[in-house]
Amino acid sequence: HKRYAFKDGVFIVFRPLFDVLGYVKNASKGGVAFEYYDYYTHPKSAPVSIDIFSGKTSLQISRIRCQIVFDVQARAPSSKNDVRRCGLQFSSLSERQAATLDYFIRRFSKGEAARRTEENALPKAPHP
Repeated sequence: HKRYAFKDGVFIVFRPLFDVLGYVKNASKGGVAFEYYDYYTHPKSAPVSIDIFSGKTSLQISRIRCQIVFDVQARAPSSKNDVRRCGLQFSSLSERQAATLDYFIRRFSKGEAARRTEENALPKAPHP
C-alpha cells in the first residue's frame, strides 16, 4: 500500500480507555503510523481499537481494529516525557471505514511518504 504523509490536525486515540492520544504521521489503506507523548505507559502488542479524527472538522473513523507492528522511541527525550512512534496494521475495515479513510487521505495528506520500518526507525549504532 502507498503511504501518505499527513498534515497537522489529524489525531488517533486508543479505545476504550482513551489513554493514548497521538497525531497521525502517515497512513495507507493497510495501516497508520503516529507519534505520541509517553506520559505513563506505551501500547502493548495486543490487538487494539482506535479512532482517527480531525481536530479541524467533525470527521472521524471509529472503532478500527488494529495490531501494533512497532512502538519505538521517536526522538531523544527532551524532558521527563519522550515522544514515541507507533505503527498499526488495520485488521479489517468496514466499507464505511475504508471510504472514510480514503477521504482522510485525499483531504489531509501532503503526498506520498517515504517508507519507514521499525528497523530504520531505531537510532543507528555508531560504526567502530
